[in-house]
Amino acid sequence: MDSFLDIPKLTQLLLASGLKILLIVVVTLAVFKLVRGLLSRLERKLAVEDSQAGRNLLRSTTLVSVLRSLFSATVWLISGVMVLGELGVEVGPLLAAAGIVGVAVGFGAQSLVRDFVSGFFVLLEDQYRVGDSVEISIVDGVLVKGTVERFSLRSTALRESDGSLHHVSNGVVQVVSNRSAGWSQAILDIGIAYNQDISEVTEALKEAGELLVADEELGGYVSETPVMLGVEDLGESRVTVRVVARTLPGKQKEVERAFRQHIKEAFEKHGIAAS
Repeated sequence: MDSFLDIPKLTQLLLASGLKILLIVVVTLAVFKLVRGLLSRLERKLAVEDSQAGRNLLRSTTLVSVLRSLFSATVWLISGVMVLGELGVEVGPLLAAAGIVGVAVGFGAQSLVRDFVSGFFVLLEDQYRVGDSVEISIVDGVLVKGTVERFSLRSTALRESDGSLHHVSNGVVQVVSNRSAGWSQAILDIGIAYNQDISEVTEALKEAGELLVADEELGGYVSETPVMLGVEDLGESRVTVRVVARTLPGKQKEVERAFRQHIKEAFEKHGIAAS
C-alpha cells in the first residue's frame, strides 16, 4: 500500500504547494467576485437602456447570463489546471486530450454552436423581438415571414397569418426584414380614369387623409398626415397614383383598410370614378 501511495511524499508535496494553491484559489475567488460585480452593473445599465428604448428586458438578462457563463467556465478551468500543476500532475497530456475531445465535439456540434452564436448577436443587435412582424431569408433564398412568437439563442419561432408555426434555426438566417421596427408605411396605389382631373384627385385624397387621422378607432395608428406622391403608372385604361401614410410599427394593414374606405367616400363626394 505504501508503495502505491507514498503518504510522506504526498504530505510534503501538499505542504510545499499548499500556499501556492491557496493563493490561486483566493485570487480566483477575488477575480470571480470582481467580474461578477461588473457584469451585474452592466446588466442593470443595459436593463435601463432597454427599458428607455422600449426593448424586451430579456435581451439584457440573456446577454449578461451568456457572458457570465463563459467567464465562469474560463476562470475555473484555468484555476483547475494551475492547481493540478501544483499537485505535480502532468497537465500537458490532459490539455492535449481535452483539445482533441473539444475539436471532435465542436466538429460534430458546429451547426448548434453556429445557432447559439447567431442568436447571441440577434439579441446583442436587437434585430427583432417577440411580437415583431418579420420576414427572414434563409439558405437557398427561401423566405419565411410571420410574427415572432418565441425566441431563444438556438432558434426563432414565427407564426404565419394562416396559423402555420415555423421554427427557424438562427444559424441559417441570412437577411432579416423587420416590419415592426421604428415605423411602417401604408402604401396605396389608386387607379383613376384618364379623364379625371389630377388636382381634384389630390384634393379628394387629402380629405381622405384628414378623415383617416380623425378616425376614432385607427387614427392613433397614423403618425403623420398621409401624402400623395404623384402618378405612379400610366396604364392602357387608367392612371395609377400613389399615396402613403406613415404608421405605427405593424399597423399598416389596418390603416390601409380604413384609408381605402375613406378614399371611397371622398371619391364619391367629388364624383371621381376609380378604375
